[in-house]
Amino acid sequence: MDPHPYFALHLHSNEELAPLLPSAVIRRETLHEWPLSCVQRLHCEDGNTVIYKVQSAPSVEAEFYRQARSSLLVTAQILPVDDGPAALLLEDVDAPLLGDVILTAAQAVAHTEQILDQIAAITGDLPALNDIRSEDSRRACGEAILNDLHRLVNDGSFRQVNAQMIDDVAAVIAAEDVQAALHGETGYVHGDLRAENVLLTADGYRVLDWQRPWWGPVALDRLSLLLSLGVDPTVHVAVGVQRLHILLQIGWLAQCALHWFPPGVHHYDGQIAQLIGTFNPPN
Repeated sequence: MDPHPYFALHLHSNEELAPLLPSAVIRRETLHEWPLSCVQRLHCEDGNTVIYKVQSAPSVEAEFYRQARSSLLVTAQILPVDDGPAALLLEDVDAPLLGDVILTAAQAVAHTEQILDQIAAITGDLPALNDIRSEDSRRACGEAILNDLHRLVNDGSFRQVNAQMIDDVAAVIAAEDVQAALHGETGYVHGDLRAENVLLTADGYRVLDWQRPWWGPVALDRLSLLLSLGVDPTVHVAVGVQRLHILLQIGWLAQCALHWFPPGVHHYDGQIAQLIGTFNPPN
């Protein structure tokens, strides 16, 4: 495997991929990369293309494709990797992204509800990074967010986030509207359900990027998709869900700063400070 030029990732070489593909790779086109993953379109000698994805922890995407059964999913081939999550060869679907289609607000809402219904219908022993359906797990999730923030502030890693901001986060976690959101309808949550992760094919949707799904309030996916489609979610999603979504973003960024990409700590510091500033006064 070849090291990524910037990040702690290793990519299969063209020679390693050759036995897995019907023809040789003649060009690799990078579509997206960041410290935790790299996605490329492989152009093959016979004119076909395939998507190649390599990633680092935390990710359950390979196991998701191994277990899940749904028409929402593209065809996937799993490539074991010795020192991290498996890489993937994914079907390259020639279809527009949902975000590229001109929609009215009503159409956007209708698409969102159909996609949520189909996510709820996925079968299999589905993996998840976290499960916040029980009282104990919800409490543990809130405590983990606060503990990670305190650790980053106390050791000097964070300079923009301060103790008062962490108190504000604690108040939002305990707020009545956030607790109501946590106790709302629960199910399998994609975790990054945005219009750029949904393909609109002739025979239905295809949803991509299943790296970090959760078991928890399904309204989180509704909020993410509506926002990405430019729809004001206020009518469709409670304020508590919106604030819970921000809390989970803060928790994820704090984890990245501590565990997954510590070199980005100053960037995460600024992002979290901005997110804390978006909270409405807690109930």
